[in-house]
Amino acid sequence: MWEGSDLKLQRAREHIEAADELVDAYLDNGACTVVRTADERTGRTELRVQITAPPPARLALVIGDAVHNLRAALDHVVFEAALSNSVGTLSPAAEEALMFPIRDKPPKGGWEQVVKDRLPGVPPPVCAVIEAEQPFRWTTSEHPTAHLFRPLWRVHDLDRIDKHRTLTVTTAALSHHAFGVHAEKDPEIRFYYAPGRVQDGQLLATYRTDSGATYMPDLNLAIVEGEAELANQTISATLAHLHQHVVWTVHRIRVAATPRDVHEPQPDASEAAGAA
Repeated sequence: MWEGSDLKLQRAREHIEAADELVDAYLDNGACTVVRTADERTGRTELRVQITAPPPARLALVIGDAVHNLRAALDHVVFEAALSNSVGTLSPAAEEALMFPIRDKPPKGGWEQVVKDRLPGVPPPVCAVIEAEQPFRWTTSEHPTAHLFRPLWRVHDLDRIDKHRTLTVTTAALSHHAFGVHAEKDPEIRFYYAPGRVQDGQLLATYRTDSGATYMPDLNLAIVEGEAELANQTISATLAHLHQHVVWTVHRIRVAATPRDVHEPQPDASEAAGAA
């Protein structure tokens, strides 16, 4: 019964693995590295980004395909839940209307209107799960843009951009950086850049050349498309997080769509005989 959503999740996983391979190949080729330049006059070493080639265009295509399959898995599981709740068929009107709604603002007609318009025939427990996942539920007066960072909104936002506007924008980015130092020497470290997107020639840090300090940067590629920029998170981490959240949401919907008595443990033969 859940074949469609399963296959979409599986296909998304395949695209994510392909994206990881493209990122690894880009970084392994030395297209994005840190170069060290020692200044004898000041006795300090500068650490700067060196980018010799942009991220491959194919990477944007693969990311778009991964996100689209995640979005489709949500729609498929809603359709499957409605079908399981019917007598085996859905009306053409219901089939056309069914989708997993993802809202950044509370619906004007209330959630009941969303259920009527987009979730016809979907069991109430499933509708409750979908409502609980709505990005607008995290938005408050103190945090008016909190919805932008919810996983389902990221999936929705990136998917519609890829389908209707542009390819997903990726960039070189610094996830984090640190130094290994010797206890007996003060390297006088100065950081000039916090994690985020970087450009060729970007100054990251400096330190005393004679201190023996070891610089440990994590340069990678990040997605910087969409309303919420997460340039301090690698593409691999972003896509894995989105995939994990969609898998969990799909699982919750399937559980909610299953009659309660199916979830309850059934006694084995000996227990049944004893009870009799």
